[in-house]
Amino acid sequence: MGAPFRYHRALINQAPGRTGAARTDLRRALDPDPHFHPVDASRARTALSRIETVR
Repeated sequence: MGAPFRYHRALINQAPGRTGAARTDLRRALDPDPHFHPVDASRARTALSRIETVR
């Protein structure tokens, strides 16, 4: 699975409150290439930061 897929799956998981699954997918999207998409990579970092802050 590629980074864009993991990013979008993370958003789907985050919506109903499955933050653990969202966190995992966001990390897996960003780890291999933190700049996987010009717009979505930044959004993924922001989403991950918000999840990490809530912990």
